[in-house]
Amino acid sequence: MLNERRSSFALGAAVLVLLGFALTARVPAHKQGFFSDEATYHMMAYSLAYDGDLRYEPRDLARVYELGYSAGPSGIFLKRDPDTGLIYYSKAFAYPLAAAPFVRVFGDNGFLVLHALLFAVVLGAAYAYLRRAVSEPTAATYALTYFLA
Repeated sequence: MLNERRSSFALGAAVLVLLGFALTARVPAHKQGFFSDEATYHMMAYSLAYDGDLRYEPRDLARVYELGYSAGPSGIFLKRDPDTGLIYYSKAFAYPLAAAPFVRVFGDNGFLVLHALLFAVVLGAAYAYLRRAVSEPTAATYALTYFLA
């Protein structure tokens, strides 16, 4: 029982470290701009979180600068609707849709919070899978080794 509590504590501590970092990082201050498709996904998540749509509008671009990014987005994937003339983001929207609630609550840190929670699920799944074959401490050690690697 003691080993099980220590294992749970160790896994929980790893998750708390990740969440602590995710909540306290100053994202725009540490980034100079966007990399690759990041701009599109970033703007899509904010558009879903604050506008409830995937339309590209001038306020979406203004929002990037209001958040404190010194360099604006480049290489955004867009598509014009021939019937309405409206412009929409043209990337898969599963990730921005999942991130939107976290972005709404935590701003840019919402992306990191989502990733920390997803990583917590991975650690939990690894621990549960390994626990079927080895002891609690060994399963936690292997799962945490993945975390540290």
